[in-house]
Amino acid sequence: MRDNYLYKPDEDLGFDSQFITKLLKNYRSDHGDLLSLSFIVLIFTFHSDFLRSHPSILKVPNDLFYNGELQPCACPSQLYKQVELLPREGFPVVFHGVAGISQQLIGFPSLYNRAEIQVIKDYLKSLIKHFHQKNVSHIQPGETGIISPYGKQVDKIQMAIQSDAELSKENLENVEVGTVDKFHGKEFSVILMSTGRTFPRLLHKPHFSLGFVKDERRFNVAMTRARYLLIVVGDPRLLVTEKSWNKFIHYCLKEGAYRGLPFFDITEDTPTTAHTQVLSAA
Repeated sequence: MRDNYLYKPDEDLGFDSQFITKLLKNYRSDHGDLLSLSFIVLIFTFHSDFLRSHPSILKVPNDLFYNGELQPCACPSQLYKQVELLPREGFPVVFHGVAGISQQLIGFPSLYNRAEIQVIKDYLKSLIKHFHQKNVSHIQPGETGIISPYGKQVDKIQMAIQSDAELSKENLENVEVGTVDKFHGKEFSVILMSTGRTFPRLLHKPHFSLGFVKDERRFNVAMTRARYLLIVVGDPRLLVTEKSWNKFIHYCLKEGAYRGLPFFDITEDTPTTAHTQVLSAA
């Protein structure tokens, strides 16, 4: 449908309102229904989920995929005010740099990264501590989700949570762990994401690809599942070579929302020769 001239924007006039109405308000009711929609002849929407996300969480996907036209309509949440685990108070986005090792089991193409799993567990523990401080003893469905592009990383995260002595004492049955595809169409108050990929040297191998991590659709889905808090764990040395991740990482750097592995180049927004040189030496 997108290839039909009727649904393409004019360079000067934009979309033809006789055929297209763009749904720009970014919110749901508590039951998942859109709060307000006018009758239209045809709906052509770039954003199918209409999440009630904090503006800071939507900033990068909005700029990358929606020309900055989405209008965040998140309702404030008292539960997520003054969250101590944030590098910057009041800014509900974190990128945590980790230099781990991507591993594979023999006969299985999917990847896992133990270093990132440990960091995810630490954030989950900090989150539970925050809940207890707010007198919340039971995590409700739709409250906390943990995402990874890789099925094996999902399996390892689930096993790590179940075997952790501290976490096993908590009621975490409603903490959902899954791949990006499993989370499509869902929304959570908090999203923890483990990207999984590392090893900058792989960039110089023939036919190397970031795979799922490079997929813009999956990036968009993962980055727009959270309403109030988004925490992403990954290797910035590798991720910064891909356009969408580059923008997100530098966004976190500029906003004081980056922590973990010391990272060079705070000003550049696109991969440069300097990136390649540093990656070669890594």
